[in-house]
Amino acid sequence: MWCRWGIVLTVACTAVVSCELAIASPIVDYQPQEVRLVLRGLGYDIPATGDRLTDEATRQAIRTLQKRYKLRVDGVVGDRTRDLLATLVKNLQGSLNLVVKPDPPLPGNQYFGPQTKAAVQAFQKQFKLPVTGIANIEIRARLDQEAKRVLGKVPSVSPSPTASPTEAPSPSPTPTDSPARLLSPTPITPSPTQEE
Repeated sequence: MWCRWGIVLTVACTAVVSCELAIASPIVDYQPQEVRLVLRGLGYDIPATGDRLTDEATRQAIRTLQKRYKLRVDGVVGDRTRDLLATLVKNLQGSLNLVVKPDPPLPGNQYFGPQTKAAVQAFQKQFKLPVTGIANIEIRARLDQEAKRVLGKVPSVSPSPTASPTEAPSPSPTPTDSPARLLSPTPITPSPTQEE
């Protein structure tokens, strides 16, 4: 009887630990073509097609990305690089949802698909930028600035101090001695007396 409970408890504990590990370290699973779409969508000039990420232009783009975001520079899309790409796209989609307000809203996932590209184009058009659908570093910086403005973290116009007074100043009365001070006796310091 105790053996059965031991097995049940072991299985239950293993399931809980496995679930916690899965939640703690989300692994983004990109196919090579999806990595290409994300890199191209973020402004890296790489070939649009290819089954692998081993061509020199793609490896150089990956190295540039890794260097910019202070990852280990190896030109390979490992776990940290995949997580970074996913975070960049999720942040991009979140900012686009705030600023452009696409209908339906962008899903907030790691994929740079046609809906994300269309929202980038809408942002570029709205702010009179060249409409390419590519969210390079300059576009993302401008989008982040606009998203902060929408959230109220950055004033749209910087305040400037005004130098002109609203009312004409009136003369203030000159101070006078207070009546209490005039009426109070002055202490007399005793002086030594001479005896003759």
